[in-house]
Amino acid sequence: MEEQIKQRIFSGDMLRYDDQFALNEAYHGLWDHLDPLFNYKPYWPFTNHAAILHLHGPKPGNLEAMTSGQWHGEDHTSIFFGKMLNASSRHYLDWCVWLGDFLQTMDFSEAIRFARLASALTRYRREVPANADRNFMNIKIFTEAP
Repeated sequence: MEEQIKQRIFSGDMLRYDDQFALNEAYHGLWDHLDPLFNYKPYWPFTNHAAILHLHGPKPGNLEAMTSGQWHGEDHTSIFFGKMLNASSRHYLDWCVWLGDFLQTMDFSEAIRFARLASALTRYRREVPANADRNFMNIKIFTEAP
């Protein structure tokens, strides 16, 4: 893994800094599939059976900026995150409501943060047609070949 990271840093190719690509190459053939419930994404439909919610894509701070109109990035990641939220705003809303409730006895300030974010998502919500193109979210975490 360390060798993969060094190669990326010294290559000068900014697109090759992606950690997932380094993991794919360094551990090719040495991994196994994980049950999706142990790597559940917030843009998937809510389920209380998920063991681990992987905040893949926009993080809470990104969502706060997006819902408050302070998200103005024109770079690839900003555009991608905007599409993720617009295509799955209902799922993000459901997860924020659940996290706001779940965290009340563990971290009240974070519970309040997610409750506020849920409220902002309710106002922000974009309706996306049922046949909207969501292919941009078909991300391969590990590829079968390097």
